[in-house]
This record gives sequence, C-alpha cells and structure tokens, in this order.
Amino acid sequence: MRKKHTIILIGVILILVVILITRIFLLQQKPKKLMEYFFSTAQEQVQAQIRELYNTYNDEVKVDDYTITLKESVVESELPKGYCVFEVRRKNHDMRKNEFLPDLLGSYFGEDSRFTFYFSRKDIGGMNEKCKFYATKDVLYVYLEFSLLPTDKEFELYLYDSKSGKEYKEYPENSIGKFKLKKDKMKKSYKYEDTDIVITPFRILINSDNWVAANNLELLYEDGTDIVVIDGSIEEVNNVKSNSHGNQGTEYEEGYPGYKKRYYYDLILKKAIDINGLKSIRFNGKVIG
Repeated sequence: MRKKHTIILIGVILILVVILITRIFLLQQKPKKLMEYFFSTAQEQVQAQIRELYNTYNDEVKVDDYTITLKESVVESELPKGYCVFEVRRKNHDMRKNEFLPDLLGSYFGEDSRFTFYFSRKDIGGMNEKCKFYATKDVLYVYLEFSLLPTDKEFELYLYDSKSGKEYKEYPENSIGKFKLKKDKMKKSYKYEDTDIVITPFRILINSDNWVAANNLELLYEDGTDIVVIDGSIEEVNNVKSNSHGNQGTEYEEGYPGYKKRYYYDLILKKAIDINGLKSIRFNGKVIG
C-alpha cells in the first residue's frame, strides 16, 4: 500500500514539474520589448547608455487588410547602426499562419513574403540587415537590426510591397510608405598621426589617408579594466560581428562614400560596449587620449 502511495506521489510531482516547466517556457516565449530582445545580456552601464538612444513611436502604414506599426527604435547615426521593433496586424487573420518564413534571409514578411524594408540610397546597394520574427494570434512582431555606410544620414526606412505592381528598386517612389527613424550620435574620437579612430557603442571605424597596419586596439577604462578588440592583426579580433577593411582606390578622390580617407577598417561589434567610461585607447602599442 505504501509503495502504491509512493508511486502516486512521484507521479503527481512529475506532473507538477511538467506544468511548471511548460509555464516557464510559455512565459519566456512572450514577445519582448526592444531593450530586452537585443540588449538583455548587456552590462547595466551599457544598457543605461543605450537608453539614451531609445525612442518609441506609434507610426502606421496601412495597405489592404494589413497595419504595420513602428513601435521602438535605437539608432546611432555617427557610424550608422540601428534596431527597430514593428507590430504587424491583419484583420481577421491568425498571424501565426503563412505570414513569415523563419529561416528566410532579409526582412520579408506578409502573405507570400510580399513586404520588405529598405533605405533609399540611389548610389549604394542594400543595407546590411538581420530580421527575426515572433508571432502571436493577433500580432506579428518584427525585430530588425541594420547597419549602413557612414554616408547614410537620413534614416528613412521605406516599406516595399511586391503586390504593388512597382519594380523593386531602392528609390522612394516605389515604396508604399515610410518610417522616419529618430537618431542621435554617441561617439568617442581619437587621432593617431593621420589616422582617425571613431568608437560608438556598436561599431568602430579606423580611417587613414595612408595605409596603416591595425595590429592592436585596446579600450582602456576609468575603472582600470580593458577590452582587447584587435589582438595581433586585423584578422585577430574579439567581439566583432563584421570586419570589412581595404583600400578604397584612387578613383575616389574623397574616399569611399562615408569614409573620408582612403584606407579604412570598419568593425561592427557583436555586443554593445560602454563608451562613457572610456579613459583612452591603445592603438598599435601607443596610448591615445
């Protein structure tokens, strides 16, 4: 009898554990706000810094039975990098069905992937973007991360609809609507001989008139800590998501669009960094600042 009671008790406990785990999972699956989605693991001082770039909206574009609403953004404009959250609704439709392809590259969504975002730039190709989705019955949440060349300063995000009958081009006249993103600059600047080094929370640009080997870059903080970004060569980097560099060529008399000087290293960071606490940097062995 006692053994039977023990078995029943164990069964009840297992059921309760399963229920608890299921509830935790469902809570974790709730749609997240921008700061939680993109920066939940950032240090407290980094989050406080990013909040200075944070903005909310309720800007809508309506087409057919869709309403697409810009809700939140964080945009740094010196070395353009941004994050947005959109809410997409469709009248009398379950947004979990046929409204997005989870593994599709780019920012395509809606029935038959009809919608996408782009910035209007007549002289440059598409933006570097990453888009993720989360759907509830009533709302499709679109989490958009993007980076642009330093020449891009307007930050008007256009919406394109493949069902509009207009050819897809990166020009405003072919869009069905636009969202004007609020922006601000947050940077620290340093100079090493003829080399300019610009640091933002999300990106680092090393720009020079003459070729310089970026063998070492360390960020030195007021509290005595440091972050090694480049360790030995430009190919040995830490916390760097995208590493583009090169010689822009003599055909650019004023440098490649957005880069004022001929040679550049453009580092897009995996995780946001604190720049308010920066005391100085060490570049190729020399402390600057």
